[in-house]
Amino acid sequence: MKSYMDYKMYQAIMAENGYEESTATKLFLKRAESFQRQKTALLFAEAKAPGNKIYLADLKKIEELKEQAIHDAIDCAKVEKLQGFKFLDDGGGDVYMNDMMLKYQGDLSLMTDIEKCTFQYFELLDLMQKEIKAGRYR
Repeated sequence: MKSYMDYKMYQAIMAENGYEESTATKLFLKRAESFQRQKTALLFAEAKAPGNKIYLADLKKIEELKEQAIHDAIDCAKVEKLQGFKFLDDGGGDVYMNDMMLKYQGDLSLMTDIEKCTFQYFELLDLMQKEIKAGRYR
């Protein structure tokens, strides 16, 4: 049976690499928690219908989504460490775009592909925050 990552393994990877938890990484962990709650509910349902292929398929899918969310949190922490700033804790997308406006004197078409991707990542994090506030990840 495949061993899935749990919170202790996540913490060990973070510590081993000198990554720090941030508001952005916590968004991904909140998503993983939501998948864990879905998994718990499905396990309860599957216990009443052992071997049900629908439940088993959903359990596998939800476990994979939870695992991906944890890996996304680690990847986010890695990027934050490499770039030298935290996406949300150090000002967010507005500060980043103001910096780009100053850097390129208002001509954002001059942004590099990496800078454009960084901004798109800010937008993703903003969307995740809105979904959490709306109760999407409970």
